[in-house]
Amino acid sequence: MTDRNLWPFAALAPALFIAGCGGVSGEYGGEECLYDKLDFQDGGTAYITFVGMETPASYRMDGDRVILTAQNGQAVVFTRNGGNLEASLLGETMVCSPL
Repeated sequence: MTDRNLWPFAALAPALFIAGCGGVSGEYGGEECLYDKLDFQDGGTAYITFVGMETPASYRMDGDRVILTAQNGQAVVFTRNGGNLEASLLGETMVCSPL
């Protein structure tokens, strides 16, 4: 393959890197997570499963922070740490890992 043939792939690399760093999506949970499951969808919609009950929520990004807001207005601020989401809860660090 010549350098000219590689150009389309090289042009896409920065866009793919930015897209991968810019948001959060997918399901998170695990043993160190208070929630059974956090399901982040495209467009700022999320679903929180807690004690077997699912409720819709919204989220927004602020740098490495993910602000998750339930329908009742209560919010939890997570910080992305590697592939995990971490939040301080009652003086403890809650870690929600990709499922």
